[in-house]
Amino acid sequence: MHTFLDRLSSHALGRMRRLTLLLPPIIDLSLVDGLLDWRLWQASIQVLASKATLPIHSLTVEIGSYWSENEGFDTRAHSTPRILQAYEEEVVRPLLQLRGLKRLFLYVPCPFGRDNEEARLQVEPRLEQMVMGVDYDAYRVGKPYPDGYTRPFLRDEDA
Repeated sequence: MHTFLDRLSSHALGRMRRLTLLLPPIIDLSLVDGLLDWRLWQASIQVLASKATLPIHSLTVEIGSYWSENEGFDTRAHSTPRILQAYEEEVVRPLLQLRGLKRLFLYVPCPFGRDNEEARLQVEPRLEQMVMGVDYDAYRVGKPYPDGYTRPFLRDEDA
């Protein structure tokens, strides 16, 4: 992703109005542990911050689903605080450089699996508001409701 963004001319990236970034599943503070991935994510956001025309730019970030139906609820409940912390520290903090975006849509896997949409509907707006401000409502500015999109990287949840 970084190489692609870095090789785009400032003119091209400045005129781009929409970009969707697909991230692999985040199980815990994995990007920080894999330092190269963490640096590339930060560098990608820095390229966007310096070249994109933020007031006309809509950014969508989708994080892949990580749960298997074979995993027990206890494992999911135990992992959820680490995963939510990873969303904030690995994904959202670097996005703070992009304050001034026209729109930001974050799609994160539901904390306790796909069946708990209520929890996901609490997590996504909170993360979006960390970047866009407390009054930001992604659905009001065009984010499709859950029935209108699918998650990337689905594993055996849909099998």
